[in-house]
Amino acid sequence: MSSRQMHEVARVAVLERMEASRHALLLANRRLALPAPGSPVRTSAVNVITSLAEVPHVTTVLAVLLGALVLGPRRALSIASRTGLSALIARSVRRSVPG
Repeated sequence: MSSRQMHEVARVAVLERMEASRHALLLANRRLALPAPGSPVRTSAVNVITSLAEVPHVTTVLAVLLGALVLGPRRALSIASRTGLSALIARSVRRSVPG
């Protein structure tokens, strides 16, 4: 077998592998795009509530938003920043003191 024939065989093998992987990728993407049968369809409001529930400090975020609604944004942000700064200082002091 000449080097030209070996090169052609290798080229065909690579093209076949590329086609197989492309086909597998398209199938995987199609499966991800389609909702699973029987799964509930979620609205954007449900998605927002779900993402808010997954936030690590969801109570803090909701408290700041509620404070902004009740007290106004300027007053709520000043109170939140003052409280956050004092909590940061207290945490730093607790970490620095041994025991």
